[in-house]
This record gives sequence, C-alpha cells and structure tokens, in this order.
Amino acid sequence: MKIRSFSIRLFIFVLPFILAVPTIHQSIFIEENTPTQRIFHHRIEKLNQHENLTTILVGDSSLGNAINENVFGELIGETTPNLALNGTYGYAGTYNMTRRALNHSPNLKNVIIIQTLDMMQRNVSDEGFIRTVDLTSPSLITGSEWRQIPNLYFNTLFSPTGINAATYGRSHPNPRPIDVENDYIMQLNPLKDSDLQSARGLVSRNIQMEKAGYLNDLAVFCVQHHLNCIYVHGPIWQEIADKSEVFIDDVNQIIDQEGITLVKQMVTLEIDQIGDSTDHVATESKDDITAVYAELLRPYLED
Repeated sequence: MKIRSFSIRLFIFVLPFILAVPTIHQSIFIEENTPTQRIFHHRIEKLNQHENLTTILVGDSSLGNAINENVFGELIGETTPNLALNGTYGYAGTYNMTRRALNHSPNLKNVIIIQTLDMMQRNVSDEGFIRTVDLTSPSLITGSEWRQIPNLYFNTLFSPTGINAATYGRSHPNPRPIDVENDYIMQLNPLKDSDLQSARGLVSRNIQMEKAGYLNDLAVFCVQHHLNCIYVHGPIWQEIADKSEVFIDDVNQIIDQEGITLVKQMVTLEIDQIGDSTDHVATESKDDITAVYAELLRPYLED
C-alpha cells in the first residue's frame, strides 16, 4: 500500500510538468526567433491562410527557390502552397510539415516532396525534428517519438548547431529577409564562373544511410493516412548531374525501398539559370522551372 500511495503522489507531482511540456516546447523551440526558424514561421503562417488543401509542396531550399506556387497551382488546376523550409531541417522538417498540413487539412491527398540532390550526404536532422514537431497534436506523435524526445531535447540544447542558432539570432537581428515577391529567403549574389569551375559530382561513399530514418517515418505516415506522397529531386546544375550518375542511382534505390513514389527524371539547370547555389534556381528563371515541374508531376497527382 505504501508503494502504491507513493506512486500516486509521485504521479500527481509529475503530472503538471508533463502537461506543461507542449507549452514549454512551443516557447523554447518553435517560437525561437532565429534566422533559420523564421522561414518555418513564414510557412506556418502560409499554411494557416489556406483551408481544405488537397495538394502541398514540402522540402528544402531547392524547392523554395524552384517553384512559384501561384504558377504551379494554375498549371495543375488547384491551390498548392509551397511550404519549403531549408536544408537545416532535413527530412525531419519535411515529415513534420506534412503532419502539420494533414492536421490542418484532413482531406489532404497529394504531398509533393522536393529535396536537394545531396540531402542523403547531410547529417541526420534531429534538431530539425525538435524545431518543427507539433506537440499540441499528440495523436500525431508516435510512441517511439515520445520516448526519444527527451534525448532529442538534450542533443538540440547542447549541440553546436543549437548554441550557434541561438547566438546568431541574438547577434544578427536582421539576417537575410524573406523575399516576398520570390516567396523565399532572399538569395545572395549569383555564383560566378570561378565558383562553378570547382563544382564536383556527388559520390556514393558519402551517403549516410541513417539519414533515411526520417524519410522512412514519412513514408510510413503516408501509408497510414492514405496520402499520395511523391518524391522528386530538386533542380541541379546539368554538369553536376552528369558527374553524379552513380550517386543518383544509389540514392534512388534507397528512396524506392522506402515505398514513396519516386519520379526519377532530373530537372537540370543551365549556367544562366543558376542562382546563388548550384541547386538554387535564379529568381528570373523560377517560373520556367516551375512549368517543368508541373508538367513532370501532373500525371502522378490524384484527383
């Protein structure tokens, strides 16, 4: 009886802290006013401006700089908000944006995933998960995720990226703004010929297999909620694509194994279409590349 009584008292003591977790999480991680998190805030505001969405675009800066949502929507015949974050959030951010979108629009059908070609070479985005997960909708969080969250909190708070993000946010109150006309983070100066001369192809030995973890979570979520999830690579300079054929084949095999519909055709850029990175479309070419993606993806969309 004493053990049971102690357990009850302990539960009563701990319960307020458990209930406060979503509020604390929202304050510390979601509402943080850092340069990276501002694009997330912008996308959430955009999502909340729409109702009853059936198709969305999710991904990173390769998407944000490539697709004009208004032109894309006109070409496929329905409103399709571009909810691109950036590469810092990785697959985790894409996963959580998809969950947020479904929670916002229960009739969601098509999820178009556009990630930069080298995403599989980047570090696992646990911090991107913590900074985008919606704990105010606990039914969307899996049991394993609840068990992992304390460890992810610790890693985020004490990782170099977390510390640097907070420091940068305080010391640089006016980072690159959202370019309203371009609907994404303002680009830097376009790459010069000298920058392009050093560009190399991507190699398979740099693929991080653990990176597919959040992509697998997204694939499982799509199946569970009957979503038509379509993966297509972001645009890349033609020369890099030509030098990365083996890498592309290997990455495509990994994505195929996850069970997400994969559009293997690459969208490549000429030199005069490149912006401030070899996977960023120059602002003046955005509508043209949007049309390419619309034609490529239209056959895969469900009514």
